[in-house]
Amino acid sequence: QEQPIQPSALSGMWIRSKSVIDSAPYLQTAVTAMTRLSRAQGGRRDQGCFSARFMWRREGAGELYTYLPPDSSENKAVCSVPPKSDCNDVFGASVGRGAFTFTPGKRTVIGQRVKLNDVGKANGELELFVGGKSVISAAGLVMRNSADGKFRGIQMQTFFGGSDSSWATPKDQDVWFSDFSMAITEKL
Repeated sequence: QEQPIQPSALSGMWIRSKSVIDSAPYLQTAVTAMTRLSRAQGGRRDQGCFSARFMWRREGAGELYTYLPPDSSENKAVCSVPPKSDCNDVFGASVGRGAFTFTPGKRTVIGQRVKLNDVGKANGELELFVGGKSVISAAGLVMRNSADGKFRGIQMQTFFGGSDSSWATPKDQDVWFSDFSMAITEKL
C-alpha cells in the first residue's frame, strides 16, 4: 500500500485557498495572518527556520510576510520587492505590500509557491499568486542552513496583530476561508 508523502520529504510546496472578507472596517484596522509554512513566527526569527504567510493591512493591502534566517545577507532581497517592502531587524519582513488588494465581500484566490534552498546555497524561492497571476516573487533566498530544515506542514490562523488594543476591530467581523489545497512541486 502506498504511504502518504510527509511534508519533511519535500523541497517545494504550493498552497492555495479562497478568502472572503466581510467589510471595510476590518480591512482598515486589521493586520491578519493567514496560512504560513514552518515554525518561525511572532518575532522569533531563527537561523534554523522560516515562515512565509499571506497577510493584509489597512485598506486591504495584501502582502507576503516572512521570517527568514536573519544571518543570511541574501535574504535582504525581500526588502526591495515592489511596490513596497519593509524589513525589520526584530520582527519579520513585509514583502510586496500593496501588490494586490483584498476587496470586502469578494472572493480572493491566493496561492504561494515555496522552494527550499539547497543547503549551503542561496537558491530558495518565494512566489505569491492572486487569481492565478504572480504578484510577488523573490529568489536567491536562504530558508534553511542544514538538512534538518524541512517543511513541517501548514498552520492556519487569523488574528489582529499588534501589542495593544489599538489593533482591535471596532465591531464583530467575519472572514471565510475555503478550498484549501496543497501540491508537491519538488521532492528532496
